[in-house]
Amino acid sequence: MGRKTPLTCQTTKVNIVIRKDKVLSLTKLKEFCNEYFGRYAFIEHKNDIQPDTCEIIPVHYHIVGDYKKGKTPLSTRINQIVQFFRFDNAYGIQIEKYYSFESSLQYLTHKNQSEKTQHNVEDIIHNLPEEDFNILYNAECGNVITFDLLYTSCLNANNVIEVIKQLGIGNYRVYRNVVWDIWNTLKEKEDYIK
Repeated sequence: MGRKTPLTCQTTKVNIVIRKDKVLSLTKLKEFCNEYFGRYAFIEHKNDIQPDTCEIIPVHYHIVGDYKKGKTPLSTRINQIVQFFRFDNAYGIQIEKYYSFESSLQYLTHKNQSEKTQHNVEDIIHNLPEEDFNILYNAECGNVITFDLLYTSCLNANNVIEVIKQLGIGNYRVYRNVVWDIWNTLKEKEDYIK
């Protein structure tokens, strides 16, 4: 049997959500971000209400940032968080890739999601020059790109050029890796059916 490759963060660009049954020090979060990230922004979400059930969501933290170091096993990334904050376990820690820093910043406050609890932009803690932050936060992110839209674009196109035309070159650049993953999966399935 071949050696198992550890699951890695395929990019340095990550969203981290920390849901623990405890309030974290914002100073400690800032210290963590300064140690591990080049650029970052984070926010504490208090009193969020689940749109469909109207339940109050316990306090949690959203962090968006670019890791200073490249590919690292995901388990190592999670262990860094566990050790830094002295958590007992990794339960409640979620790490995923982000595709657009602008839309990730806007998600911190739920700017484009009126059904969710709105937060103040002033509550975002970041290490960007103020002018850069304002430009990024207020950027027009265009249409929301969902997985379904990417999948449908790939499914209905005869070639990637058609996908680019449908999504726009800017969105294609942001989602290029996902588009190619979907495209290759669809083509493998097509070959298998033949």
